[in-house]
Amino acid sequence: MVSKIRKNSNWIVLALIVIIIYKGVENYHWIFENINLLVSILIPFFWGFAIAYILNPLMVKLETKLKMKRFFSMTICYLIFFGVIALFIIIVTPIIMKNLFDIIEKLPDYIQGLQIWFNETLLRLSLVERLNLQEYIQSNIAEISTMLLEFMNLTINGLLVRVIGITSGLLKFIVGIIVSIYILIEKEKFGVAMNKFILAMSGEKRYDKVMNFFSLCNQVFSNFIIGKSIDSFIIGLICFAGMKLLGAPYATLLSVIVGVTNMIPYFGPFIGAIPAILITLFISPIKALWVAIFILVLQQVDGNIIGPKILGDKVGISPFYIILSILIGGGFFGMLGMLFAVPTFKIVSILLGRYLDARIEKQRALDIVSGE
Repeated sequence: MVSKIRKNSNWIVLALIVIIIYKGVENYHWIFENINLLVSILIPFFWGFAIAYILNPLMVKLETKLKMKRFFSMTICYLIFFGVIALFIIIVTPIIMKNLFDIIEKLPDYIQGLQIWFNETLLRLSLVERLNLQEYIQSNIAEISTMLLEFMNLTINGLLVRVIGITSGLLKFIVGIIVSIYILIEKEKFGVAMNKFILAMSGEKRYDKVMNFFSLCNQVFSNFIIGKSIDSFIIGLICFAGMKLLGAPYATLLSVIVGVTNMIPYFGPFIGAIPAILITLFISPIKALWVAIFILVLQQVDGNIIGPKILGDKVGISPFYIILSILIGGGFFGMLGMLFAVPTFKIVSILLGRYLDARIEKQRALDIVSGE
């Protein structure tokens, strides 16, 4: 009788699961809308945890090595944090915005100048008459010009439409800063509560494994993100100095693009080089060639000298798997997926390696027992 009840209850549970899955598929639009709403509500808390996570290592060092009290260590950390943000907003952001609007304003002149240079170059080579390229070039340049102008107009309209979104995002970021302060003030209490929750959910047998997993995630992500951030900052500064020496236009904008995209291994340098070369190409094709050579040399120096010195063996996986992980991450989650693909793959590879080692040891033990 008991076995029949258990059997029937299993079928009931299975039927309920099937119904839930069916309803979920049927109403997936409603589910995703509510998930997006929930994520939007929780964004300030995500910001808070992210800021606290970034500032906590420095705060720990100030408290352990310099024996500072919590109030003073937090004050120093937030002064540095706000100082970096203020420096970027006051100095870098106005230059970038000026560069962007200057490009948009002068784009028709740049395209016309590029067309004239291209025609003159072909005339010098006596290729226009031979290949009858004049009409073809003019028609295509005109088409490209129209497309770029339409794109720039859409970009301006998009910027105006997103002003409200930026304001909302700024408000959420400010709330996130407040949340981060409370997290850092009471981080020990949060830690105890989190440990208690993990112990209750996983049990004593799996508690150590779960904690080791979180420790591994923290180590891999912090090493990679911090190391890559320092590396990209240095590359951005070197790029700025090089652009200035080459006399390239919009050096600040191009250096920020190169530095930010450098956070993505392998593909980042190419992603950053394309807009830098294209923007310079409109102004001076010869300078664009020098910019392309400079960025290529810079990325080689980064990949062989600067990167290994800063990151060391913090990645520790072959280029093939790095490229594979970036392609998968970018395909599913875009730029953020490309950024976090490598440390995520590193964690998966470590966990898989541990699992396989444990299986091999277990199999060896069984073979020894059966051999006896």
